[in-house]
Amino acid sequence: MKSDLLGDIEAISIISKDTFKPYKHKICTKNSKKKVENFDSFIRLIQGDSENNIKIENQLFENHSIEMVIRVLPLHLGYRTNLFAFHPGKEKVINVGIRVVSKEFGKKCGVDFVASWKVEVNFDGDIQIYWISINDKELLKQANTLSADTKMIFERE
Repeated sequence: MKSDLLGDIEAISIISKDTFKPYKHKICTKNSKKKVENFDSFIRLIQGDSENNIKIENQLFENHSIEMVIRVLPLHLGYRTNLFAFHPGKEKVINVGIRVVSKEFGKKCGVDFVASWKVEVNFDGDIQIYWISINDKELLKQANTLSADTKMIFERE
């Protein structure tokens, strides 16, 4: 992502196509580089010359893959679930609360309107909203409030 406001960020996640099990994640900014390696019983966090092994007790997802995971959940009005994810920025395992808040019509490819689920995802206090098309399970839009006067929105064109 290139941003004058947030700074340029490169993030790469490697996960299993079938299970979304995380393997590796790397995030680079102008001033730092962080790498996360996932093993069965712990996560290795590498930052510069420093390594930290973090014990895990639950099956978890990689924080940046949640937007893929929610697309395969059995979404319906009122649906709720909680997952565990490792958040590289917070350097800890977090609870991710997922809830369908409404059914709306959203733009697909900038032209057609399609039925979609508006899904609120609470990343340990940081809320993001996703619009997932009901029929195709496509991510149509994502909104994240960064501050009281700054919102980041991703939309498909």
